[in-house]
Amino acid sequence: MTKLDYRYELKYVLDPSAAFHLESMLLSHPAGFNKAFEDRVINNIYFDDHLFSTCNDNLSGIADRIKIRYRWYGLEDHTDNGVLEYKIKKNALGTKVHHRDIPYTSLKQLSSIVNDKMTNRTQVSPVIRNQYLRSYFIDISGKYRLTVDRNVLYDWPSDNKTIKESAISDTRIIVEVKFDNNADTELDSVSRDIPFRLSKHSKYLSGMYALYG
Repeated sequence: MTKLDYRYELKYVLDPSAAFHLESMLLSHPAGFNKAFEDRVINNIYFDDHLFSTCNDNLSGIADRIKIRYRWYGLEDHTDNGVLEYKIKKNALGTKVHHRDIPYTSLKQLSSIVNDKMTNRTQVSPVIRNQYLRSYFIDISGKYRLTVDRNVLYDWPSDNKTIKESAISDTRIIVEVKFDNNADTELDSVSRDIPFRLSKHSKYLSGMYALYG
């Protein structure tokens, strides 16, 4: 079996009014954060069972849990060039298992593919779609990656419409600092110069609240 690489993720949820302070922090941070590559639009379709077990596990703080999503990049409504991801959480550490080359022409077909790859789990279906713009940064050591997500939209999964026709907007800015589990000894030197409060945040849960109330 392939060994999974686990990592930490620190999250900061910012009001839009903090955008200027965020930009100033990135320019002046001693770790020397620079753009890793160009911004990308990210799209996700999240899957859950009829009991919303993934949602409930997250709310309950279950230490070991799995989140299932299909991700692609760009402004296309749907594409079969995306990646099926299983986000695995074990206490504070997380990792991903990827499945590529998932051809599909409808959400029903995509759901069948997702369920065919699952073992010993309740059948799932698409429950949320989101889209956001992500900027990527990396520190001078290459150990700490920082992402900035904004223009977050939540919508119902559908074969027939673009996300912008009925999407619910979330104006908050989501900042994440990501690093391998063997790099935590140097974390203080990075986190102490980030002038924002650590937060717990899940776009999946935020989408659930936005769409399901």
